[in-house]
Amino acid sequence: LAVHEAALARGRRGLTNTVPYVLADLGHIALELGDPGRAARHFGESHVLARRLGGDGSAAAALGEGHLARDRGDLRAAARHYQESQRLLAAQATPEWAAAALNGLGFTAALRGDLDAADAHHRAARQAAARAPGAGARAGATALEGLAVVACGRGDGERAAELLGTAAAWRQRRHQPALRRERRDIDRATALARELLDERRFHRAYARGLHTAPEVDPDT
Repeated sequence: LAVHEAALARGRRGLTNTVPYVLADLGHIALELGDPGRAARHFGESHVLARRLGGDGSAAAALGEGHLARDRGDLRAAARHYQESQRLLAAQATPEWAAAALNGLGFTAALRGDLDAADAHHRAARQAAARAPGAGARAGATALEGLAVVACGRGDGERAAELLGTAAAWRQRRHQPALRRERRDIDRATALARELLDERRFHRAYARGLHTAPEVDPDT
């Protein structure tokens, strides 16, 4: 937070094109710190300055607004913001951001009960994340966790537990521990899987996932 605030103060002196990005990042940090009001203000200003600098808005801010709407239970608004983020990302070579927006759409679809759409979004997110092996590692793990939610919705607790284990191995290998938001999605998927399995079966399936190479396609 302190580093980003210092960057913002420096960037404002000449209103460089980095300022909308820094503001969006500050919004995401505020979300992690549990301050949605501050996050919303940063996202709003990020859009304003991005437009002042000639853009249509801030893709990273739209992504954060999708997270905010999902937290508030407004799934229609969440989907709209994630789709706006995708639109703004269309001309940018940032597949890791595209993957994050797709994962957001996937979790939102699952909450609406549309498992087919959720499955398609998370698989597309995995493909996008694979185009940025370093920066996309977090989104790749999140996609597996989203697919675990889909598996639970389809009654396949063992598949869900295995995917959660594979995602955990991915995060450990790529040094990407779950953020607060991601932890909530993981905990939800874990609780759903445990409703379908007894503890022994859950842990056995999870252990299989831990020993599955993260690069392996989830269909195999």
